[in-house]
This record gives sequence, C-alpha cells and structure tokens, in this order.
Amino acid sequence: MINRVAGTSDLSCGDLDIEPLSPEESEMLAQEWADLWAQAYGFADAEDMKAEGERMEREYRAQKARKQER
Repeated sequence: MINRVAGTSDLSCGDLDIEPLSPEESEMLAQEWADLWAQAYGFADAEDMKAEGERMEREYRAQKARKQER
C-alpha cells in the first residue's frame, strides 16, 4: 500500500510465504519472457529472433566488406 501523504510505501510481502525460484525455474521464466517479447515483435520465439539478428549481422558485415573492396 502506498502512503501518499508521507510519500513512503509499504511494499513488503507481509505474511506471504514466498520462496525464491530455483535456477531451473528462473531460466524457464526468463525463456518464457524472452519468447513473449519476441512474439510481440512478430517472431515465433526468442530463438527465431536471435537467428534473424545473426542473419542481419552477417548481411551487414558482407555489405561492409564489399564496400571496402571498391
């Protein structure tokens, strides 16, 4: 709850019993978020977006090399 008068906030979890994620759960959650982010930009998943970025990088470097040869 935010105390607007005093300008402070109480963002504690109180009596909630929340355990930290395991490394495996953290990795899975990060992958899910990456996939959702990539899908928001029209890619199938994060791997698809990564592959497209790598393809674009190769194309850029090839164009740059061709320009330097001239």
